[in-house]
Amino acid sequence: MKALLYPFMIVAAVGLGLSTAVHLGAWMGFETPGIATGIHAGIFAVWLPAVFVTLRLGFSHGPRDLWRGVLRGTPSWMRIGGVCTFGYAIVNFGGVVLLLPRDGSLAEVNTLRAFSGNWMAFYGAAFVILYSALHAQGANQSRKPAA
Repeated sequence: MKALLYPFMIVAAVGLGLSTAVHLGAWMGFETPGIATGIHAGIFAVWLPAVFVTLRLGFSHGPRDLWRGVLRGTPSWMRIGGVCTFGYAIVNFGGVVLLLPRDGSLAEVNTLRAFSGNWMAFYGAAFVILYSALHAQGANQSRKPAA
C-alpha cells in the first residue's frame, strides 16, 4: 500500500516547486497564467490520498492528538517548515486582500501571488502528510507513540 503513495508524494513535491516558482515570479512582477490551471487542479490529485492518510494515521489518536499521530513519521524541521509555510500563506493572502485597489480590481500578478501562496501551503502539507505515512513506525498500530 505504501508504494502507491510515492507517485502522489512526487506530484506534491513538483507542485510545491512549481507553485514556489510562480509565487517568486509574481513577487518579481512576472505573469504566468498558463501554468496556473494545472497547478490548481493538481492540488485535488494530492489531497485525496492525503486525507485518507490523515484519517488512517490520526484515527487512533483522537481529536486532541490528531496531528501528532498524522505527523509521527516526519522530522521536526519538516513539521516546523509546514507550519511556517501555512502561516505565510495566511499572511500573504491577507496582504493581497489589504492592498486591493479602491475600485476592487486585482492585477493578474497579484492574483497569482495570492493563489500561489495557498498552493504552496497545500502542496507542502500534502507532501508532509504523505512523507509521514511512508516513514511512520507502526503506521498500522493503534497505540499512541511514546512522547
